[in-house]
Amino acid sequence: MIITSFSEDAKRYLIGFRKKILFYQKNIIKKGRLFGNKKQKMVLSRTFSVLIIGIFVWLSNTISAQANNQDQFLWLNFNTQNLENIISTVDKYTTTIDENNAELVKVVKGEEDGFLTKPTIDEDLKKEYKYTVQKGDTIIEIARKFDITVASIQSANGLKAMELEQIQPGATLIIPPYSTDESVAWLDEINTEKTRIAQEQAKKQAEAKAKLARQKRTVAYRDQSSSRETTNLGYSGESSGGFMIPIRHNGITRGITRGHTGIDYRADVGTPVQAAGAGKVVEITTGWGRGWGNSVVIDHGGGLTTRYAHLSSFASGLGSTLAQGQILGYSGNSGFTTGAHLHFEARRNGSVISPF
Repeated sequence: MIITSFSEDAKRYLIGFRKKILFYQKNIIKKGRLFGNKKQKMVLSRTFSVLIIGIFVWLSNTISAQANNQDQFLWLNFNTQNLENIISTVDKYTTTIDENNAELVKVVKGEEDGFLTKPTIDEDLKKEYKYTVQKGDTIIEIARKFDITVASIQSANGLKAMELEQIQPGATLIIPPYSTDESVAWLDEINTEKTRIAQEQAKKQAEAKAKLARQKRTVAYRDQSSSRETTNLGYSGESSGGFMIPIRHNGITRGITRGHTGIDYRADVGTPVQAAGAGKVVEITTGWGRGWGNSVVIDHGGGLTTRYAHLSSFASGLGSTLAQGQILGYSGNSGFTTGAHLHFEARRNGSVISPF
């Protein structure tokens, strides 16, 4: 760094010389009578003035040249340690400069066309940052860390919405220098997908729970002892030809369909069950009873039979002859069933028919 100035002696010399010249000029003009008329005085004054100016310019150039040959320079080594000493040293040679932050930024960033300038926006736009996902990071926290939108990160990395939700530590993300997308569609997609997944899981859990319940119930029924007693001696009497409803019920829960062979009457456990028509008991099952539980089959003659299933107990035995309306047992919840009821069905020659 170099600081220059005129010596104080040179300044004082020039000022003194100028004062003397002016003094001589005034005295000569006052004594102009020595030189003739008024016109001669004016010519003499102008000539003397030009001479004085020429001498003054010559002396100024001479003194400046001498000053330049003298040691008028201050050499300073700049570093952070002697910064305060440098400032105090050069302060008397320089005027005060007001600086602000904008000027300091310009000084740091560079110079163009003699003026200090900041980089153009285009230069910053080209800069992208690669970020390695850390343990515990979420996409929202990463976006907040770089002051950009989640949608901008999604677009820069070509990620799906659920991939944003499932980023893993160690993954590398491209972080754009500024937000390019203000959309929040990614959040709607994540919430929609989460809802769908939750519904599917709930459905699967419900199905698994129901299946387990059925398995437990089936195992429990099958663990019971089962027996089936039959007789080849059918009913020898005559059927009345019409059946009565065999139980006082609380409603029909299921009728005859392709997958169901009878009518289910809802009834409390222990409700009396009556013979739908006159006949003879030709089959009794107990325990699991192939799913019938405790059941009674009555032969009404002519190939016509009726079955009364899921009983809690019996009021008749194998080979018993029953009149229409006579109690044969009591309703219950035995065998393969989901609740207390009576299963009543009719068959002719082994084929299911409507009893009424």
